[in-house]
Parts: sequence; C-alpha cells; structure tokens
Amino acid sequence: MLRHSLTLVVFLLLSIGIPQDLPAQTSADPASEEPGTGAIPNTPPIPGASTSTGKSRTVTGDPVTPQPTGNRSDEIIFSGLRAICVRPGTILTIQGKNFDDIPNSYRLGLSNTHDLIELDILNKKNTLISSYLPKKGIDLDTKYDLVFFKRSTRQVFDKTGLSVRICPTETSVVNDVSIEQDVIILVDGAQENAVRSELQRRHLPVLEVYNLGVLQSVLIQTRSTNAGAVIQELRTVFPNAEVDFNNDLTASAKPRLYAQKAIGWDLDQGCQVTQLGFPIGLLDGAIDQHHAAFDGQAIVSRNFLGNQTIDLSHATSIGSILIGNNQENGYQGLIPGTQLFNAVVLRLSNSGDQLASTVAVLQGLDWLLENHVRLINVSLSTDVANSVLNKGFVLSLEKGALVFSSAGNQGPNAPVSYPAALEGVFTITAIDSRHKIYRDANQGNFIDYAAPGVDIWTAVPGNKGAYVSGTSFATPHALAVASHILKNNPKMSRQVLSRALSFSVIDLGDHGRDSIYGAGLIKGTC
Repeated sequence: MLRHSLTLVVFLLLSIGIPQDLPAQTSADPASEEPGTGAIPNTPPIPGASTSTGKSRTVTGDPVTPQPTGNRSDEIIFSGLRAICVRPGTILTIQGKNFDDIPNSYRLGLSNTHDLIELDILNKKNTLISSYLPKKGIDLDTKYDLVFFKRSTRQVFDKTGLSVRICPTETSVVNDVSIEQDVIILVDGAQENAVRSELQRRHLPVLEVYNLGVLQSVLIQTRSTNAGAVIQELRTVFPNAEVDFNNDLTASAKPRLYAQKAIGWDLDQGCQVTQLGFPIGLLDGAIDQHHAAFDGQAIVSRNFLGNQTIDLSHATSIGSILIGNNQENGYQGLIPGTQLFNAVVLRLSNSGDQLASTVAVLQGLDWLLENHVRLINVSLSTDVANSVLNKGFVLSLEKGALVFSSAGNQGPNAPVSYPAALEGVFTITAIDSRHKIYRDANQGNFIDYAAPGVDIWTAVPGNKGAYVSGTSFATPHALAVASHILKNNPKMSRQVLSRALSFSVIDLGDHGRDSIYGAGLIKGTC
C-alpha cells in the first residue's frame, strides 16, 4: 500500500516530537540497512575505524586501524540499524553499546565520495542514537557510510562500520503496477449501492465499509494494482464523491518548564480550572493511562487500528500537556480534570514510522463528534492534499468542530500540510523559550498562532518523562487557551472564538500577521 507521509520529528512527529538525552522518545524511527558491527575504543578522540575522505577533504591526521570483532566490554560498538532503507525527512536509529562514552565534540554524518552530510543527534542513550535525516541534499537510492567527526576538523572522520541506504523515490512505487494500493471513496449513503455495483463491475473487492454517522457519509475501501487509474475513473463516474488513496498522516513532532509562563498560564488566576463543563478530543495514538501523570484523570479511549501496533509515545506526551496531574514530577497539565476523549488512530509501522491512515482518522473524527466533542487536538499532518481526508475535515467543521492542528515539522520551505491548511482549522506553529521559531516548523500563510513547542517536559510511556520538541506539542497549549474562552460559552462559533483569541496575542516577527508566526504568540485570558 502506498504510504505518503510527513515525519514528526520529532512528528517530526511526527508531526514524529523527540525526547533528548532522556530514557524515552516521542518520535518513531525508520532506519537503514545491512546491520554490521563497528567498534570504537572508549577513549577520546574517537579512534575506531578507518579514516575516509571525500571530494574536497584532505586527511590531516593518522587514521586508526579498525578494531577486530570480539571487542572489549568498554568499547563503543555500532551493531546495526533498524530498517532496510531510510527516507529523507525521517528518523535514523542506530543500535549498539557504550554510546554514552562518545565525546560531545563529535558529530554524526553520512559520507560518500562526494559529500559529508552532518546529521542532528536527536536522542542519545547508551544503546541507541536517533538522528534526523534532512529532506534535501540527500541522493535517493544511494548508499552512504555512517561516520563520526569533529565539527572543527570535518576533513577527518571515523567510520562506524555501518552503511545507510536512502530509499528510492516514492514515485517509483506509485508507478509500479505490481503493488496493490488501497483506494477509498467517501460518499453520502444514497450512493453506497451504486459505488458497490461499480466496484463489482470492475472486479474490485469491497474491503471495508465505514458508516460515518455524524458526517452523514459512507467510506468504502477497495484495493487495486492500478490504483491511480481507478481513482481517476471513479472520480469521473461519481463526480459528487471524493475518491483518493488511503494516505497516511504522520506525527507532527529537545529539555525545561517555561511553556505555561509563556502563554500567561497563571495558577493563581485560576487558569487550571479542573472542570470546563465539556470534553476535549485527541485524535492521535493511545495514552499510557498507567503513567502516574494521569492518576485520577477521566480518559475515554477507542481504538481504530484493529490489530495494528498502537503508538503510545506521541499521545502520552500531548495528553500530559493537557490533563497531566502530577505536579511533583513536573507533569502539570493545563486543564487537568477535563474529560478527554482519545481516538486512537496513530500506529507504529514495522519500520518505526508513526502513521495514521486516512480511514482511521476519519473514523476517529466521526466518533469524537458522535460523543459531542467539539474541541479537537490533531497533531498529525501530511503534505498530500488527499481529497477524502480534506472532505472529512470540512464536514466536521460544518458540524461545528473546533479543530486545532499542528503546522508540521518539515521546515520553512516545505509544502503546506493538511489538515492544517484547510480553511477553518486553527493552525499552530512552535516557538522556543526566547520566542524564536522552531527550526523545523512549516511556514506559510495558513499559520494562525504560535505557542511553546520546543523543549517541553512531558510524560512518556513507562512512567518516565522527557523533553520533546515539535509543532505537535505547541498545539495543545493553544487548545487549552481556547478551552478557557469556551468555558463560559461552549457553543461559541469558530468566528467568535477566533476574534476572542486575537485579543491577547503577542505579535512576533514582522509587524502584523506573517507566514512564520501567524498572528503571534497565543496567550491565556484567565
């Protein structure tokens, strides 16, 4: 099945947030091929493997002979990578041992005969390193050596013994007629039988039919080895339907406790009201309800993933920002005591990606509306303008939903992301404690507000905590501010809420609304 996705990096985050220097991480990790074993003795600077040079580099030091297999217990060992290939814009995860002994002065990179590409280390533990692979400057379907080097002397670097292969472009998958891909059709109930008949005429299976009662629609899922052509033909046959691939969204997702102060969340002024009088919704992975951060909290959860592996990290972090209630350990949510409906749609793929299919997202959205949940946090994004996905969100907005969506973590030059770019969605970007934009945040005229989203302390699975970064974690801060405005009038329209939010915004960047910060930093009015 074709997978179109953006990564939280975090989101990601991931629209994949990313914990740093702590025991757990929020972003999922696809990685590379050919597990091998590289060992580096536990003495700085990193000796360990052969020294290699690129096109414009000259060797300025004596290389150290690689260590043989059968290493000492104190040696730094690179044992393998998690997946067959890595896509640009996703997470590379390196496995091994004694990584804590790598000096902080060393950088991680990819090298071939032409380039040395520096990678950001997002999270380093003794047995695992997570790094973000940039979207640009990487040659597709190409193998690179994984290396370490000193930033001050990029001319000399040390191989780890591992190779990273970059996946081929997804276009090659789209055009491969040997691959079956899912097609989804969103129609009103009156057209269901006509669609079924047309699929039967084409000898296409009806895999699933989902009745989206609140959205007054039926979602029909089929599969074809010629999906692109089928979609175009069905769009012609059913001009009033939305027909598209079952694309994936990803989590739109480094450490301190500054965020609540940044949005003016004053405990003494009653900001953390324990009962809003209405529920809030989280369209995401599952919350680890065994975590101490959620003791005594009211969480209603429903799984839309069947037997697929559920992602726990992303939603656990976001849930703790919203309703965490363990101040002793820093898990002090913005609106603890509020009932939270958790629509579980974010899965963990075999390669480590955090993905949410269009089918699961629309089912979860319909379930939230069925339970009279208006205020919904969606820290998921995709750069694919999927007509079925977008129609589902448009229908939810028409039903009165108030959707707060993360802007995405693909960088300032990335295309717009969805559902963030849809008219009527509140789109939130991330800033740090100095009110500077998060470096990986998407930019564009669709940005509405900025909120704290860098180095946010959150709960993570296993009763642990971590600092995370990404637009995913800015979004619940903005939603909490909106919840206090709605407290006095839960039926407030989107237009009135937008005007109320604008009253206390702090302008950032260029004067007035801009494509980086939107209207500015959102502030509480409690």
